[in-house]
Amino acid sequence: MEENKNPNGVNNEAEVVKKAAPPPMKKAKKGETSQAVLDAAKKAVVEKNIEKAKKEEAKKQEAEKKEAEKGIPVPVVAEEPEVKAEAPAPVVPEAPAVVEATDEIKEEPVKAEEKPKEKAAPVVAPVKKEKKQKNTVSPVKNKITSKNLKIIIPIIAVLLLAIIVAVVLVSNKDRMDPVVVTDENGVPVTDVNGDVITVTPETGIYYVTDVFGNIVTDENGNPLTTVEFKDVAVQIPVTDMNGVVVTDANGNAVTQNITIKPTAGDKNNKNTTSGNNVGTTSVLVTDGKGNTGVDEQGNLITTIVNITEAPTINIEPAKTEWKNTQGGSAADKYEDVILTSDDCYITTNVSNSKDGDFAKYKELGYQSPYTILTKYNNDGEIVWQKAMGSPNGLFEIVALSPCKDGSFYAVGFGRAIEDISIQGYYDGAVYKLDKNGNVQWVRTIGTSTVDLLKDVVTASNGDAIVVGSVGNNDGDAKDSGGNENESKAVIMRYSSSGDLKWKKYAGGNMDTFVGVAEGTDGSIYVLGNFYSGKLFPALGKCDSGVVKYSKDGKVLAKTSIAGTGIDEFKGITATSDGGIIVCGSSDSVDSDETNPNSFFKNDFVSRGSYDSYMIKYTNDLKIKFVTPVRGQNIDTATSVLELPNGTYIMAGSTNSSTRDFKGVTTRGKKDIFVAGVNSNGTLMWVRSFGGTESDGALALCKGADGGYVVVGETFSNNVDLDNISPYGGNGKTLAVMVKFPE
Repeated sequence: MEENKNPNGVNNEAEVVKKAAPPPMKKAKKGETSQAVLDAAKKAVVEKNIEKAKKEEAKKQEAEKKEAEKGIPVPVVAEEPEVKAEAPAPVVPEAPAVVEATDEIKEEPVKAEEKPKEKAAPVVAPVKKEKKQKNTVSPVKNKITSKNLKIIIPIIAVLLLAIIVAVVLVSNKDRMDPVVVTDENGVPVTDVNGDVITVTPETGIYYVTDVFGNIVTDENGNPLTTVEFKDVAVQIPVTDMNGVVVTDANGNAVTQNITIKPTAGDKNNKNTTSGNNVGTTSVLVTDGKGNTGVDEQGNLITTIVNITEAPTINIEPAKTEWKNTQGGSAADKYEDVILTSDDCYITTNVSNSKDGDFAKYKELGYQSPYTILTKYNNDGEIVWQKAMGSPNGLFEIVALSPCKDGSFYAVGFGRAIEDISIQGYYDGAVYKLDKNGNVQWVRTIGTSTVDLLKDVVTASNGDAIVVGSVGNNDGDAKDSGGNENESKAVIMRYSSSGDLKWKKYAGGNMDTFVGVAEGTDGSIYVLGNFYSGKLFPALGKCDSGVVKYSKDGKVLAKTSIAGTGIDEFKGITATSDGGIIVCGSSDSVDSDETNPNSFFKNDFVSRGSYDSYMIKYTNDLKIKFVTPVRGQNIDTATSVLELPNGTYIMAGSTNSSTRDFKGVTTRGKKDIFVAGVNSNGTLMWVRSFGGTESDGALALCKGADGGYVVVGETFSNNVDLDNISPYGGNGKTLAVMVKFPE
């Protein structure tokens, strides 16, 4: 259908109504468009509503006198023919440009033997046309500013009638004031009793973002917002093509209940992103504070919004002291970083590249992935670098721990470890290396399946305390008990010379220890993720927990961090007050009614896709505080640290821009974030770093001269990672290292 437009480019539906009456209507097939039907319907409804309005106006003597003085003849509408008993099939008219019909409406047909009551033809008085006033919304900071905000409601009766709800006021309330339902000409639509129909729209306010999730601001730096409307149920009388209400055999008016999916905004709305519409996407429904809503089943509520081309925005780079990347054309990432006793940093890079920064190691013939250990000075310059691996199989170092004399421990796993015979698919490995990266000794633990060592801490006496998992009850774990092929979590203590002092197992199949810390009194705290339900009652798909051991490996206490979803905690560190801090993420949403044993209930429920958490424990595993760091999307925490000034910080990744991440620059699909929390558990600040692709933090350590160092991986080569490496942005990750000021 060709649109009629006024000089301002707005659809002029009044012009459509003025056209001559259409020829007799044919029964249209479902999904067909009938312009004739639409024209007739519009004309009938306009005449009917004009008639009612003029009857009321006729009561005013002065108005009647003025109309009579104009000498305008009063048109008389001919008596309506009897309505046929057989109801025509529903016809879907072409929708206005701003409408998307999304709901199928089922009509209540009139039975063939029934005849609707015949209505007398009314007399329609002439009406003085008033200029239609546009609905406007005054610009308010952080609120939508929109002109002609409308909700378009497609309605099928015996014909389909397009209804418009004009919204005059937009607020940040969940429910707005009732608004009148009108047709395209602004004439109110009435129900079967002649009363004007109104609806109460329910709204949610959203930040306007580009395709990367960055919040778009106006020229004054204020975030732009827009309003989305929730579905509204409306009961509409069924009418024939002349606007007469259809009745059933008992003379009762036939009505139709419909659910509409209203839309808001127009092409002239300056508070929306620029560019062409390139599709739609599902976004979370949030309130003005960025809190997501859930339905009765606990599912996140979403709505469909248009996607536009990203506007050009300027992003201020993060404040850093220095930064670097390592890698080549394949995937690379820093797994860990430590501060050494001589104020340098050592990193472990699990690499798949044989070119770029690691071209010199290609001739070694190591299978991928292999490991690159690098020592940096306080300014981020390389002191030495060493490759570790084997032509016979992969090898990964995933965790480091410094010693007082400058040496350090390293743990990981591999298919080939030095010249040691491997017992299974992967064996775990423990290394001690000197300050120049030379191997002093290596120990392995293996079974007939997969054995992984995940973390290590240097004890106050110089011992190495190592944690991970064993895959079976044979080989070096034949004393683990349990069933064949049942994996367990494992903790071991080695002397500084490499002698095994003791080894303990915990949990059951798929359970693993992922982090370890030594308390000020020599107690050992181990963080793990558990699936079996043997160490802790299983509540969800993955639960976390902390186990406290004595110096000689006796279990002293334990506590779970569990909900009915996926709870995965990875970071742990000892604190100066004798306790510990752990960090991780969860998507659990529980309550005292649904699961009273859940950790994630009441104030600690997940409010985004995944939320990050910092938990402070005393030395006897009593909770001191819990600090969620939440956004509307996926927020994960991987490492935690206590700074000398008493601030606790945790690092991870996020693609959120609301709640605790409100005002934090989001640069791309996922950014590195660091959050600072004071000794009382109050979130003080959140910082971010990255480019327009995905970036994430995997570990952090104290800075030699204050501040802190974060390492991880990046897909980006712009914004904070501009001009660092020619290999960034090639679809593979680079290892990234950043020194932040305090």
